[in-house]
Amino acid sequence: MNRNQKEEGLADCGKALFDIYYIEVTLPYRTYAAVRRKYHTHTRQRRTIMQTILVCDDDKEIVDAIDIYLTGEGFHILKAYDGYDALKILETEHADLMIIDVMMPGLDGIRTTLKVRETSSIPIIILSAKSEDSDKILGLNIGADDYLSK
Repeated sequence: MNRNQKEEGLADCGKALFDIYYIEVTLPYRTYAAVRRKYHTHTRQRRTIMQTILVCDDDKEIVDAIDIYLTGEGFHILKAYDGYDALKILETEHADLMIIDVMMPGLDGIRTTLKVRETSSIPIIILSAKSEDSDKILGLNIGADDYLSK
């Protein structure tokens, strides 16, 4: 068996390694880090797996701005404008990350995060105009992975 056959055999076994790269995405007034994963097999062949990010905010301009920046970096964006829309999207679509605002009409970001945590361990970043420590503590205690002020 030659070397190429051995490498193909390893690839056929389905062994894979994941590299995590942090890409800084510049949004208005702040720089946020997003995660992109690259997949490669033992044959050292690389291909990008497109990550899907759910963005939930009642301000359509903010959602569109985030969409422009993250799409430019190679991410697939799902848009929701309130908590109910976000929950419906998560029932039908797969998302690798959720960015959510706290203050929204209907189901707010806090209650939406609680509902998502009942069924999923998706990473959640709260992006909010509320910047007091008590708001950040509440967001992190209910299950958010990070809390960023706008």
